[in-house]
Amino acid sequence: MLAALLLYSCANIGRPEGGPRDMDPPIFIGSDPKPNALNVKKSKIELVFDEIVTLKDQQTKVVISPVQKENPVIRSGGRKVTVEFRDTMLPNTTYVVDFSNSIQDNNENNPLEDFSFAFSTGDTIDTLAIAGIVLHAKTLEPQQGVVVGVHSCLDDSAFKTVKLERIARTNSLGQFTIRNLHAGSYRVYALNDVDRNYLFTRNEDMAFLKEVIVPSSHSTTTMDTIFTQKNIVDTVIPGVHTVFTPNDLLLSMFNEGYRAQYLKKNDRPEARKLLLTFAAFADTLPELRIIKPEEYAKDWYRMERTERYDSLVYWITDSALIKCDSIIAELKYLKTDTADNLTMTTDTVSFILKNTYKKKLEQEAKKKEREEKEMQKQMEREKKQLEKQRKKEAKRREKEERERRKHGLPPIDSTMVDSAGVVKTEIDTVTIDSTKYKKEVPKLGFSIGLTGTIDVDQRAQFKCTEPLDSVLQRGFHLYIFEEQDSVWNELPCDTVRLDYEYNPLSYGFDYNWIPGAQYKMVVDSLTVKGCYGLWNETMEQKFTVKNLEEYANLFLNITNAPDTAFVELLDGSEKVVKTVQVNKGVAEILNINPGNYYLRLINDANGNGEWDTGNFDQNLLPEETFYFPKVMKLKKNWDVEQAWNLFETPVDKQKPDAIKKNKPEKKKTWETEDEKNKKKKQGNFGDEDEEEEDEFGNQFYSGNKYTDFNRNNNNNRRNGMR
Repeated sequence: MLAALLLYSCANIGRPEGGPRDMDPPIFIGSDPKPNALNVKKSKIELVFDEIVTLKDQQTKVVISPVQKENPVIRSGGRKVTVEFRDTMLPNTTYVVDFSNSIQDNNENNPLEDFSFAFSTGDTIDTLAIAGIVLHAKTLEPQQGVVVGVHSCLDDSAFKTVKLERIARTNSLGQFTIRNLHAGSYRVYALNDVDRNYLFTRNEDMAFLKEVIVPSSHSTTTMDTIFTQKNIVDTVIPGVHTVFTPNDLLLSMFNEGYRAQYLKKNDRPEARKLLLTFAAFADTLPELRIIKPEEYAKDWYRMERTERYDSLVYWITDSALIKCDSIIAELKYLKTDTADNLTMTTDTVSFILKNTYKKKLEQEAKKKEREEKEMQKQMEREKKQLEKQRKKEAKRREKEERERRKHGLPPIDSTMVDSAGVVKTEIDTVTIDSTKYKKEVPKLGFSIGLTGTIDVDQRAQFKCTEPLDSVLQRGFHLYIFEEQDSVWNELPCDTVRLDYEYNPLSYGFDYNWIPGAQYKMVVDSLTVKGCYGLWNETMEQKFTVKNLEEYANLFLNITNAPDTAFVELLDGSEKVVKTVQVNKGVAEILNINPGNYYLRLINDANGNGEWDTGNFDQNLLPEETFYFPKVMKLKKNWDVEQAWNLFETPVDKQKPDAIKKNKPEKKKTWETEDEKNKKKKQGNFGDEDEEEEDEFGNQFYSGNKYTDFNRNNNNNRRNGMR
């Protein structure tokens, strides 16, 4: 069987100096004990190959079933690989060592793909197998190097209390095969086993199937095609093979998002702020009561928080509290106890003004003092300079007037001659412009979030640097520029309100902007007042709305889309750009800026408008997602209509490679420069070559649809997996 796995033809691509390049992986030629040997008693196995071999990433790629309490010692030396078990060998048990592609030759690092070795300590050997793929539930990323295992104990608790019985590890495509299973019923799980104990803990990524799996096998006759190294057909022969099922399992990996709840941090970053940070989300607001000092105002703070109460900022408005270096408070909140239950807990917390902040205040005070002194000196210098200039000017004018008087001419400046005709010698009092030396009056930090060119659906937003005490609605003015008359006409301005009730620093309103129009937003001074008594100054901001011709529109006709689904438009980094609800199989995404985009559909089963993860204890799988398999290249002034059948493309081929984070390992190819240039000219160079190599990489049918079947010919496979 192992020999058949290694069957293929080679193509000679040239003979560089020093002999032909080694393009072949190592060939397994023998072992002690032999493959599938029975009644094995020794704890050391020895594998022999046709050339010198090395092991790569054996700690992460090599897995052994049944799971070992103490890791075996796996070594390579010369043409041999040895595995020495440290645990006591179990009686009547089938052992499997799955090397994946960790064995490679020493010269060119050609890997021996999907190599495994099995033997039994009893009279029989288990031979069944199951196969499938593990993808991230939301992003459909192939989950590389995660553990997939089975339990013959069908109780759900076994996943948490008993180590997985038989395991495999996924390859770079997320594919797995669990070999040499005993006949029976199994639960199947996937686990990102961070602590390497083969048990599920709530903070680990995992996947499970609701169905119980019963491995089976049957014989089938196929026409086997043997390819050369370059995927050229060599031979086509009929063959009878054993098919192991199920071989199309889909495991959707997710994280429950569980985090133990506790107070992570209490801090006083500055005199006016108290900060509480919790380790997990909550559905209730904690209670904070000041203990020391005893005297303080009843409404001593303004609250700023996150939506789910994991971060709270108390903006202190009581001036007496602000001056206190230390504040002690009683905090009541829900905390995870030792039994993993949320219980109401009362803690005493201290908020001490840090020395670093005090030093900062001292430095700012010193800086302010230096600036005031420098301003005073500047005023004195300017006064002296003016006095000097006035004296000089007075002397010049005095001399000039005397000369004119001497020659009987009338004075130029009568103010320089008194009533008796005597020229004055006194100098007027020197005055300077003191307005430029006035101290700057503190203003509330308040900004308009409409600048330059905005989108037609953009919200008018205003940001402030502290919570507000009052908002004067009539202080906001919106104008539109009328080109015909070249005038600004005022428009009715919607009520300015908080964007979110939990964020007192962000205000705004929605408006139906006219495409291509020019607007002006004006905020009068003294329109908004902060909680520390500061007012805004007058602000004015002009902006222009984009024309509709600058956008693209996308109309999706989606087959098999549930009524609860919504579609997300993603950019190249998978950031959500727009979200629209699906209505009777149709989704319209309007006013899209030109660019390359991707599409993801989420079956929002509970209708809360977001993707929800699963829960193992509740036997709840995460909400299902689909990707459109191609990039959407949208150009301005384009309307694009696109059909999308959710089940047309296999799940593991839906997500475009351009946005995949977990890229598969690239298989080594041996090509001359002439062959590479020829492919470039034919337009078959790049990703298409990699896909073709992936489709025909296995030239022997192992019963795994993910490695043996043409990926473009399996509509039934997609439906079966779901």
